Order: sequence, then C-alpha cells, then structure tokens
Amino acid sequence: MLTYLCNKATWNWSSINDYLNDRSNVRKTADIFKDVYQILKKSVWLPVKEDYTILALTVLATYVQNIFESVPLLFLNGPAGSGKSQTGIIMSKLSCNGTVIGQVSAATAARHIDAARGFVVFDDLEGIASKAGRDGGQFSELVQALKVSYNKHTAEKIWTDVKTMRTERLNFFGIKLISNTSGADDILSTRMLRIQTRHMPETEQGNIHKFGVNEFKRIEKLRQELHTWAFKNCVFIDDLAAQSNEKSGRFDEIALPLRVIAKLVSNECEKELEIALAKQKTVVVETNDPIETLKEAAKNLIKEGFIQFTITQVILELRTLLDENYGAGMTNEIPEWQRPEWVGRQLRTLGLLDTKDLGRASLFGKRLKIMQFNEYAINEVVQELGATINDFREPFDFCKGCQTCPYANSTCELRPQRLQQEQKAKSNYS
Repeated sequence: MLTYLCNKATWNWSSINDYLNDRSNVRKTADIFKDVYQILKKSVWLPVKEDYTILALTVLATYVQNIFESVPLLFLNGPAGSGKSQTGIIMSKLSCNGTVIGQVSAATAARHIDAARGFVVFDDLEGIASKAGRDGGQFSELVQALKVSYNKHTAEKIWTDVKTMRTERLNFFGIKLISNTSGADDILSTRMLRIQTRHMPETEQGNIHKFGVNEFKRIEKLRQELHTWAFKNCVFIDDLAAQSNEKSGRFDEIALPLRVIAKLVSNECEKELEIALAKQKTVVVETNDPIETLKEAAKNLIKEGFIQFTITQVILELRTLLDENYGAGMTNEIPEWQRPEWVGRQLRTLGLLDTKDLGRASLFGKRLKIMQFNEYAINEVVQELGATINDFREPFDFCKGCQTCPYANSTCELRPQRLQQEQKAKSNYS
C-alpha cells in the first residue's frame, strides 16, 4: 500500500526538500491562478466561459481540500466527442495527486480513491456500471459512497469485497470530476457543480492546442509550486474558511473552498465565481419530455436576464437541451417542440407569459414577436436562485455574433443572414 501511495503522490522530493530548507519561491495566488486558467483555456473549449473559473479554482482547492469539511464534486456532462476526456486529463495533470479512473471494476475504483487521497477523475462512470454486470451491487455501493464523499465526516465507508467477503474501511473524501454522457443521479447531483461540454465550433478550433512535452513540463513545474503554495498558505486559508463559513445549505457548503480561494485571487475572480455559481442553480434538464424541457429553457432565459425574449431564442435553448431530432417521425420532419406556434401555446398553457403586447421587431431579415415572462415565472426562478435578478438583457442580446454564440452548435435560422452581413462588413472594412 505504501508503494501505491508513493506512486500517486505528485509532490516530488526535490520540491519538498526546497520547502523544508526554505529555498522555495512561490508567487502570489493571483499569478498561479492566472497560469492555471490560461492552461485550461488553451487545452479545452467550454461553452460557458465562467466554468473555466470553477475549474481553475478547483485545481487550487485540491491542494488544500483537507482544510474544509465539505468539497465540491464536478459533473462533466456532454455528448460523446465533446472534450470530456481531454478536460479530465488536463485537470488530473494540474491537480494534487490527480489520477484518472477508466473502465475498471467498482471495487478497484473504490480502493483507488482511498489510496490516492487526491483529485480523482471518473472518465466514464457509465463504463464502470456496464463492467459491473452481475456485480451491479458493488457499483450501487460505489455510487452511494460517492454521494457522501463530499463531506469529511461521512466519507468513510465499510467496503465489502463480494468475491472474498473481506471488509475494509475506505476513505472516499475529496474533490472528484465525474464524466458522463447521460444525466446524474438526482441525489448525487445535489453535491455537484455541473460543467457542460459541447462540440467545439469550427471558429474556436484554432484556439485549442494539443499539448506536447514542453507544455507538460511547464504544468509539472506549476504543480510543484502549487504543493508549496498550499503548505505556505494553509493556516491563512483555514482562518479565512472559518470566517467565511456561513452555511445556508449544501450548495454553500460545497462552494466554500472555491469562494475562499477566490478571495485570495482577486475581487474580479470573486465576482466571476458568483456568476458561475448563480448559473449552477438553474439545472440543465434530465428528461426527454418537451414540456418539462420547455419549463427549464424558460428558467434558463430568466436566469440570464431575458425577461423579454423571442420564441426563436426559446427554440435555440431547447435545441441545447434536447436532441434536435427528438420527436421527429422522419429525418426531414420538424419536431413539434421546434415549431413556434407550439412553443407559444405551451408557454401560455403553463401560465408563464405576460399579457402585454410588445409587438414585433426585425433581426437579420426575420420579424420576431417580442414576449415577456410574467411575475409568477420570474418569482419561481428568484426562489431557486435565492437572489434577485439584476442584470436584465434586451430581447436580441442573445445574438451578438456567431463566433461566440452559446447556440453555435445548434441549427439557427438567423445564422445565414448574419454571416452574410458580417462577411459583407468585413469586406467593406478591408
């Protein structure tokens, strides 16, 4: 076991010796955070830019996680080929004692977590489930352990090996990144911060780089600095955590490590984190029921400040939550939930619309009807967020340019005309 632990430990002896002999040079937290953030930006593409802040702060938190009673679990969710594995790999390279668990047995995964005592990436939780086969009970036991692994006081579990019937006490505590193409268990998801992945737009592909030997050497050097940073700042972080620990629910418990480290970085980082955490409170829907999905799409728009909106934006939001062909009898058939008349009718039936007539306005050759959510719909979201919505947006603010569009991977009826105008403007400028 000692050999196994040494293999998983990422603080090398040379760096430890420098620390013990007071020869270590450690930069400010803000400078270290900036480096981690930039590495993540260059290596993976995420549709929600604030998620980079969550990931970068999580990296720093892995080095001081034992200071806190509770830590976040990260849920990396997206379609196949959208960069989940790459995100997991780069996070494991940056984090304390970072390791990746692939398609192994549930028992092997459990012992791995206990031995590593660091940041663990589940590259494919579904793969572990399918591998369980007749030993499905062990997988269920693993999921139960993951559910309580966010809290230091509940993370120790008695594990029984079904083959040998031998029992052992395992410690599951620690920050983890769990990758999945389908949704998370309802209970497990309450301990998680969701990081959404999507297929990268062509316009972003030049910004993402495949790292080589030199980049990974730089990452390893940064990791050694992070280990030393943790030891030099642990007392201060502990004091700051005690001052900031105003619990108002599980969400605040798991967010505390990130909030404390954000304080060490900058006021700007604190603001960015709070935006990211606010977005976490509007859940991406886990159902294929178009009406339930429509409710979540409406909540997402309200959370973003779109009290006034267009049906076009609602349909674009729906396309990010449902497979675009869901409900279509034939490949060339437009599903009912993508038809403007159906969306408008259902929003009225659900009692989410204000009766005010705001008329129509033109956007890239389309005459779009402006609608408004009513007080009931807004209050529902305010109660979920536990805060008021102050950043109101204009109905057309969702369409600021195809290059940075959150709906870039969805079919968009506005895109051809917009791209044509952008190209024309570019030609005139040059």
